[in-house]
Amino acid sequence: MKNATKKFTAMLIAILALAVVPSAFAQIVRSADMQRVEEIRATARQMHAGHVVEAMDATVSQAPQAVSSKLFIFSDKKYYLPGEEIKIRAMGLAADANQLQIYISERYTDSQGTTSYQPSYLCECGDSNGGSVPSLTSFNFITLINKRVPQAIGSKYDFVVTAYRFPGNGQPGVWYQTTPLTVFIGINYVQENNPIRIDQMIQGVGAFPILFLTGRFPVNVPLYYFVGAAPYDGGFSSQPQPVSTDGYTLIIPGMYNGTGMEGRVVLMLPDGSFSTTSPQTFVPLPASSTGPPTVNKQ
Repeated sequence: MKNATKKFTAMLIAILALAVVPSAFAQIVRSADMQRVEEIRATARQMHAGHVVEAMDATVSQAPQAVSSKLFIFSDKKYYLPGEEIKIRAMGLAADANQLQIYISERYTDSQGTTSYQPSYLCECGDSNGGSVPSLTSFNFITLINKRVPQAIGSKYDFVVTAYRFPGNGQPGVWYQTTPLTVFIGINYVQENNPIRIDQMIQGVGAFPILFLTGRFPVNVPLYYFVGAAPYDGGFSSQPQPVSTDGYTLIIPGMYNGTGMEGRVVLMLPDGSFSTTSPQTFVPLPASSTGPPTVNKQ
């Protein structure tokens, strides 16, 4: 335990130093597995104005593949203010992400710890259509929940999104995917008992922009990611790729464009059982043709 504490303390000191010593930041980044980051970047898909555009590597097929997680479920934020509107969306990652019916269950916990449950209900899915989603293939997305946040600081919602698929020919629906997701209301920071937690993000911008994340991550488990303003503009992986080797840090590709656009980092486990958004925001900066990355600390 002492060794782990020392290691974590040393890591924090190193990370804090990044804010004042950009050259040290560049050196640490170069010493990391940048080859892996560039492999992710080469196959990353780009979304602009709500539409997926060409992957950065033109040799990558644009058709969605059969992957471990079929739907990318995410909220537009992790932390809400009273009166704001919770938005939870789904993006299809698999070729068979069609003929779906999606159910939502929710648990609300107030600031006093009192919990109330909402029985499972069909999502509106954008058109009050009884939870029916004909197709989410080709990385289409849909809004599952629009819910006004109550005027109750210190509360939270635990959502569980479950999708069933109807294979056709009169066959009954079969389970497709279940994803739990928690959002907090009026809390700037909370110690989460979750396998993914983003505490800090340092943005390196330049010819090869990256995001250096610190927090808590599963060790050696490839993750799905979305960087940007999902689901409108940004970059994402259609396969789980970024990996944390130490459980404390994670490096993912940054964005080349989108000057002035506020965005977030979304991470999800391969089985779709958990998703999260970073409490920080960032502003992607234009790429520089020369020179090492510069630092934009959040």
